Amino acid sequence: YVVTLGISSGAPGVGYFAGGVAWRGHRIYYEECTTPAYMSGSIRRMAEGRTIDLDYLCSVFRGDVGSNPIDIKAMRACKADVYVGVTDYETGEGVLINAKTATPDPVAAIHASIAMPHVYRKPVFVNGRRYLDGTGGTPFPAREVIERWNLDGLVVLANGSRIRRRSLKRDFLEFCTINLLPPGPRRASRRRLEVFAKNLEYLREGKTPYLIVWTDNEIKMFDQNPEVLKAAAERAYWHMEELLKSAGVM
Repeated sequence: YVVTLGISSGAPGVGYFAGGVAWRGHRIYYEECTTPAYMSGSIRRMAEGRTIDLDYLCSVFRGDVGSNPIDIKAMRACKADVYVGVTDYETGEGVLINAKTATPDPVAAIHASIAMPHVYRKPVFVNGRRYLDGTGGTPFPAREVIERWNLDGLVVLANGSRIRRRSLKRDFLEFCTINLLPPGPRRASRRRLEVFAKNLEYLREGKTPYLIVWTDNEIKMFDQNPEVLKAAAERAYWHMEELLKSAGVM
């Protein structure tokens, strides 16, 4: 029995993986996501609340534009459960949504999970309720996932390095952005590091085997250099292949 869960930038990945087209999932980052259609610092785009245009990205997922659609039919037919993590706009609570059965469609669930509130301010509704980026409410729900599905192992593909670089500039920007959130998500974001630490400690108790694959520090937030992003994707591919070989999977 397999459960796949993606949160925030990891949400599209589970869609591509469950749809059997994982190779397209990394291409979006150095193809569609490096274009002005995806991200622009123009005053007009900022005023419209879409500095990062997730409507465009979701049109890529649906196959309306670009060359890297998610195979929705295959994703729904996948034997594994496919979930994404989101944050409730009103309460700030983390919610795990079944992407296969989400309404109006699975892409809407992915849309909600990646809806970063400061660079994309348009409301996103799934199953009749408004949600935001899953990082605040479900930063690392290891215990919930293991206990909910009674899992006998957990593999985590992190989108950051094991050592988090701190700086006064980053801390100040984080403080400002958190305080611009609605009350519920604001509370969730303030406690997310504590939640992450508690779940990591739960894993370290050793009750459930786990593997966390951390990334390197070569990619910066909002990097749009196609060559750098493609090189990072290739490094990740070879690194994962070596891990699978060492585990006897390949």
